[in-house]
Amino acid sequence: MLVEAPKGMPEVMAAVNEKLKQDINATLEINYIGWGDVASKYPLILASGQDVDFVFAADWNFYVSESNKGSFLELSEDMIKTNMPKYYAGQDPAAYQAAQVNGKQYMIPTTTPDRKVNVIVLRKDIMDEAGLVNPTKISELEPYLAAVKHSHPDMIPLNLDSQYDLPTPFGALVSEKFAFQGAPIDSGDPSAVGLFTDNEDPAGKILSITDEPVQSAFQYAAETMKKWYDAGYVNKNPYSNKVRSKDNFVEGKAGAAFGNSIDIQATLAACTDKGIETYVMPCFPPRGMLLQAAG
Repeated sequence: MLVEAPKGMPEVMAAVNEKLKQDINATLEINYIGWGDVASKYPLILASGQDVDFVFAADWNFYVSESNKGSFLELSEDMIKTNMPKYYAGQDPAAYQAAQVNGKQYMIPTTTPDRKVNVIVLRKDIMDEAGLVNPTKISELEPYLAAVKHSHPDMIPLNLDSQYDLPTPFGALVSEKFAFQGAPIDSGDPSAVGLFTDNEDPAGKILSITDEPVQSAFQYAAETMKKWYDAGYVNKNPYSNKVRSKDNFVEGKAGAAFGNSIDIQATLAACTDKGIETYVMPCFPPRGMLLQAAG
């Protein structure tokens, strides 16, 4: 699983396995790869021959490259139909084709694709200090970041980790200018790097990083992030930090938590338990709401 292990999970699994042993004479062991270790550990585990029955896969998480390496078992439609009849009955046949790499399928697609929106979570008490009311985009957060920096010395306004958080505020700033879509991280196509489409452009024109509006949007985001870094709003060592902003946020070490409307729920619940009042700001492109399909 690609996530930090939840607290109390060993006790939960002990109870689950007791029932599984009684019902089907089997037990389940779940191992976790923290977000900061995904890029290094995920391919290593698959290359090492470690005994793994199932592993999470997504287009943004090495699915194409690892499929081409032969890391995954090839799946046939008959195999799924025979061994997973209820799943097979509820799955859209188009999902199998979407999961193919070079005409072969290695993934069991989800039957109920999640929809998610990128969000930024702020502390309501600090918003009140900064006089910030209902912000709708990340560029409006500068007064809030300044309030965190000057009034809460134990807290870093943007405490970014090396995996998920590092590109997130930059991407949110770019999205203020246009709804960009780049190639999947592991698309396997070197020529796709630096190519973008505007999700709000019906023509779907392919743009390079030197085309407009890409270049000006990236320049705007880069200049803003540099200004915030120089002002001390960003942690000095994001490349070596493996702790997600949302986890540091709960512990009072980050002024903002980055995530999406699905994975941020545990953070909001933890904040409620600690009496921290939060404000959730969705990150929308210029002309409205854009939903993303989860892996």
